Amino acid sequence: MADPFEALRTAPTPIDPDAAFAARLRARLARALQPSDQGELSMTMSDTVETTNRLRQGDMTYVALWVPDLKRAERFYAEVLGWTYQPAPAGPASLVQGQSMQLGMAELSGTTNYLRGIGVPLPPDVQPTAYPAVVVDDVDAAIRRVRAAGGWSSEANRQPYGVVASCVDNQGLAFTIHQAPQEAAARPPASGARHGDLAYMAVHVPDAARARDFYSSVFGVRFEPGRAGGWNAPDVAPMTGVAGGAAQPTIVPMFRVNDIAAAVERVRSAGGTATVPVHEGYGIRSECADDQGVRFYLGQL
Repeated sequence: MADPFEALRTAPTPIDPDAAFAARLRARLARALQPSDQGELSMTMSDTVETTNRLRQGDMTYVALWVPDLKRAERFYAEVLGWTYQPAPAGPASLVQGQSMQLGMAELSGTTNYLRGIGVPLPPDVQPTAYPAVVVDDVDAAIRRVRAAGGWSSEANRQPYGVVASCVDNQGLAFTIHQAPQEAAARPPASGARHGDLAYMAVHVPDAARARDFYSSVFGVRFEPGRAGGWNAPDVAPMTGVAGGAAQPTIVPMFRVNDIAAAVERVRSAGGTATVPVHEGYGIRSECADDQGVRFYLGQL
């Protein structure tokens, strides 16, 4: 199977920015430094930088971990990562508090039964997985692209947090597309900012090239070749990689930790499994499973 972490091993490569973006940024900086009629700056430099770091198409606004037993998972991840929770607005689910991006957990059976009930054509045997909400600039146009690329999409649904549609890709992996409001929060860190944050999304599918073609068509995501036939999407937040050869499609998240040796011991003490940490080019990684067999990675970055 391809290594989906190849993007984290390689040094950053400078690229020229999109021409239209560069023009907008230059205009913002010029306005920020131009004194107003009252002799004051029209915008501070910090405000200018902040407004250029908003969510972009292909970023994720929310990620839920689908687990077999919600309460059992809450106890496990509280012990391993120090997570605390609040109830989610609906369903057998909870929201993780204090993270750099919005994370949640939901019971696999209840969630998949609900989605099937509203017509989402999920595969018969959905594995525990991470379920992302992915940013799009125009949800109606994105719906058409999903369908044209061989996936499935519901119609658009307006919610207080934006316009969304439930989707399934061309290999059976479920996700949501999300047209966020203009005032949406800033982009999440590419690889997490603190202990317990989501740092990486490893997408395991039967055919990596097919996934690359699908997601580049739907979101305009730039992919780079990885090792053993895998592909990396280094420009999205959080960072994501695609690996082929999986029997069933699933997403395996990586969570950032301050001390991976101590975190590995907590995984094992809580009833999970963890490999001996391995030094990589980007940091130290351990492959883990919780006490219900749900796979995840730990990363000291």
